[in-house]
Amino acid sequence: TTIILRTLPGIDRPALAAIFPSETNIFVLIDAGANSDARPEHLLQYGIMGSVYSRHVLGYKNPSIGLMSIGGEDVKGTDLTKEVFKMLKRSALNFRGNIEGHDLFAHPVEVVVCDGFVGNVILKTCESVGDAIFKWLKHELVKSKVRMAGAFLAQKAFQAIKKKVNYEEYGGSPLLGVNGICIIAHGSSTPLAIKNALRVAAESIEQQVNPHIIEEVSRYNETNASLEPAVR
Repeated sequence: TTIILRTLPGIDRPALAAIFPSETNIFVLIDAGANSDARPEHLLQYGIMGSVYSRHVLGYKNPSIGLMSIGGEDVKGTDLTKEVFKMLKRSALNFRGNIEGHDLFAHPVEVVVCDGFVGNVILKTCESVGDAIFKWLKHELVKSKVRMAGAFLAQKAFQAIKKKVNYEEYGGSPLLGVNGICIIAHGSSTPLAIKNALRVAAESIEQQVNPHIIEEVSRYNETNASLEPAVR
């Protein structure tokens, strides 16, 4: 995809933006698997692109940014995350600092930044845990008539949760940073998932995501030209 479409001006590598639901919002996890190795400036670009998508497509006025790490303090993490922390803190993004795995759904931000290796592990782990919980729940609910009666009374609640975590409802993940619109769909996508993937593509075009990304990256480079090398 990158070879054919190339990247947008100011973007070194594209990033996969996966949409996750939480109890109070939906958030963007970027990069969810496009690049397993990344430099600090790449993660900064991911933060910019994720913020643009969250603001213009998901509708958050001033999306908060969190950097995935192993502790909330700025001294926690790898050499990569420590350097990215400094860059995000100096940027104009609404950076909230490091977040840990348990913060994803308990104390959500609107954009979670990480490299593609970490992001893909998170994505696939969450998918498998969600499937496992529904299977375990179904197994336990049929063990007695009382439980089955309770399940019948709560079926609308179960259906609402299942819809909330169903990948088909989100369609696919946009590959941000390429010079065009590219939506990565799930390998087992149903017609509903493909329909919503087309909707996601249309929203990206309508909201002019790519022009906004170019504008934001250019603004960052102009503002920080004297502080550090350009993010490209």
